[in-house]
Amino acid sequence: MSAAVEIRDLSVRFGDYLALDRASLSVRPGEVVALIGHSGCGKSTLLNAVAGLQAVVGGSVASGGRPVIGPGPDRAMVFQSHALLPWLSCRDNVLLALRPRFRGEARVRLRERADTALAKVGLSAAAERRPNEISGGMKQRVGIARALAIEPEVLLLDEPFGALDALTRGGLQDELSRIVEESGTTVLLVTHDVDEALLLADRIALMSTGPGARIAHVVPVPLQRPRDRRTLAEQPGYASLKHQLLDFLFGGQHAAA
Repeated sequence: MSAAVEIRDLSVRFGDYLALDRASLSVRPGEVVALIGHSGCGKSTLLNAVAGLQAVVGGSVASGGRPVIGPGPDRAMVFQSHALLPWLSCRDNVLLALRPRFRGEARVRLRERADTALAKVGLSAAAERRPNEISGGMKQRVGIARALAIEPEVLLLDEPFGALDALTRGGLQDELSRIVEESGTTVLLVTHDVDEALLLADRIALMSTGPGARIAHVVPVPLQRPRDRRTLAEQPGYASLKHQLLDFLFGGQHAAA
């Protein structure tokens, strides 16, 4: 079985600054992989390269066995900023992504797709409301619905819950986990939150600091699913996994290998 995402010896440069230096990572179909590391280590740069939004100077990225040469419907991205158009309703913001993806489909069918995606994130009642009429957490739900609506093979999440309060963030993490379990979508998640990574990921890729960042270690997360945040810390192995991640981040082991 080919990898859902294959990153090989990826290098990215911004002028004289080498952001990524021969970073490599393979993500299996249906797997959730979290990227963690210090701020500015290149996590978002790596994700943007997978999305086809970032030019590279070396190496390659493939999605579903196909070279990534730009954005494509096989990949959908959710940013920390929801990026909704304020003059459109929640449904119309989702439709904006659906129209180019399912070009030629009847308007009623596109509306059905949009409403199905909004239902997945619990926003059926807010379909006609505009972004200024809903909360920050609901805006992020619309962003996730918009990404899911195009039925991507790979969902790319760039700290999508980072700006939310703890209670809203927890609810969306649980919702995302449920949706991913049901759909089998492959997920590459950028996060700075160790607890979030342990809650959601099958494996955690630890990035070294820049310049010249790369994937320093990949840590499997063999915790039982479904994961309940209330009892997760009681699972065998949780404490040692968290200690390993924190030791990497704060114990001086984050230099490039």
